[in-house]
Amino acid sequence: MRGVTHKGKELANCYGIGRLDLKANDIVLEVGANSGDLLIYLSDLNIPLTVHCFEPDPIAFEPLQLNCDTVDGAVAVNKALGNTCGTAVLFLSTLGGDSSLSEPENYDKEVSVDSITLDSYLEQQSSIASDAEIKLLKL
Repeated sequence: MRGVTHKGKELANCYGIGRLDLKANDIVLEVGANSGDLLIYLSDLNIPLTVHCFEPDPIAFEPLQLNCDTVDGAVAVNKALGNTCGTAVLFLSTLGGDSSLSEPENYDKEVSVDSITLDSYLEQQSSIASDAEIKLLKL
């Protein structure tokens, strides 16, 4: 767990998350959540947040689901967030940590994954009010 916590802090520093004034019940969307490093960082802040973690890679999703199960307010979403609803090709770059819906120069393999648009996802979430403000969209 120490490595996950360290990686979460690195991500938070990289994205400037420490400068945000996070408050109870803020909504965070983490796109490309991997195994949930940033989620663990956010949970360590001891602020009750709602964090929706998107991860289409089926291998990375398994530990993400386990981490989400231990954090109140965390939702694991095994879909790619993209510009269409349906299926998409995910180009896996496990060593480079650069898996993407856009074909990178180098990748390991292609997998078909479910995809959804942000608008469609938010419309489906009864727990998110239509006028709710999303505090952080991490891409």
